Amino acid sequence: MLIYWCGFFVVVLVMFAHIMCLRRNCRAFRQDRDAQQEGYQRALKIIQSMQANEQVQAKPEAASESGVAQ
Repeated sequence: MLIYWCGFFVVVLVMFAHIMCLRRNCRAFRQDRDAQQEGYQRALKIIQSMQANEQVQAKPEAASESGVAQ
């Protein structure tokens, strides 16, 4: 009977350790995912601002070229 209780205790202990490990890994996964998402959003804003600057610079060039052509 003692062996069964020891086996039961070992199974419960392994389950508890596994659950704690999963919780820690899930928390780390969420933090990594959030950091990647934040970096992606930051890069997207930089790219959009660079594209906006290129469009602003391209408009005066296009206007001056069309003025020269006339």
